[in-house]
Amino acid sequence: MAYSNILPDPSNPVKDSGKADTLGTNSAPGFASMSISSESKTISNRTNSGRFISVSSGGHKWSFSMTYNPLTREDFEPVFNFLLQQKGKLSPFFMSLPQNKLPRNATFANTVSPSPGLNKTFVNYGEPVGRENLVKGKEYKITNLGTNTSNWTAVGASANPSLNEVFTATGTSSSSGGSVATETYKEAGKDNLQITFQNYTVSTHGAPKPGDFFTVTDTNDTLHTKLYKITRVETPSDNEVSLVPPSSLSSPVFSGSTENVRIHFTPGLQRKLYTGSSLNFYDPKPRVFLSDDVQEYSLNNENLYSFSLKLEEAQK
Repeated sequence: MAYSNILPDPSNPVKDSGKADTLGTNSAPGFASMSISSESKTISNRTNSGRFISVSSGGHKWSFSMTYNPLTREDFEPVFNFLLQQKGKLSPFFMSLPQNKLPRNATFANTVSPSPGLNKTFVNYGEPVGRENLVKGKEYKITNLGTNTSNWTAVGASANPSLNEVFTATGTSSSSGGSVATETYKEAGKDNLQITFQNYTVSTHGAPKPGDFFTVTDTNDTLHTKLYKITRVETPSDNEVSLVPPSSLSSPVFSGSTENVRIHFTPGLQRKLYTGSSLNFYDPKPRVFLSDDVQEYSLNNENLYSFSLKLEEAQK
């Protein structure tokens, strides 16, 4: 097992060797308090007529400030030595957010929890469209050939298209003929996704709620480490724009009576997110680095250590 790259806490203790302590025989302290800040850079101006203009001028980052209660040496040393091993800002690591380890909805939390929950993994569901609604220049996968397969060639597919063929749309076709294509990825900047898993229903498995954090696991892009926070959740019974369920496809990725939900989140996607990539709602861990190269502590006359910590999100 490799050395642990997770900040030690009660759920993630480490051995003297630096490896994760899966048996929990070592101790590690929790936070006394934590503050989280969200920074989205913008440029704004107000014209002489009073018109307000604003644009996004950069990326987004989360920042974390934590304090600890006075610590015994047994609790202090695992954390401080872990941080020293990172050599200031040189080596990013991961941390667990204690108040956001589980989603707000208890049923949904049980669905995504590994133990004793169901351990279900939600995925980014590529929304299906007919040939008449393709977006020029966007990449799609054919999920239902439909009738008149020659129309696929007209929109950018090969001369003899096949199911699951990936192509870049060169235009649209006026007649879909029952054909369906599914987008292969959501572009960077997108701030909402439809998500689901096999045979998912809201009534049985629950749904995420605004305030839940999540990260993604995308096998097509291992650099996607961004932490996202949900701001809206649309379900089949409560939505602004109708959801397109996977069961509407003739050859769906997920068959049966599967439902899905649309989540809105901040910030928008920092990278492309490919269809079928996993969304991690249980214990989503941000990748962070130390805000300062200098780390210090104080020791009082009761031999208790005082220590605080400031971290910033570190995307790959």
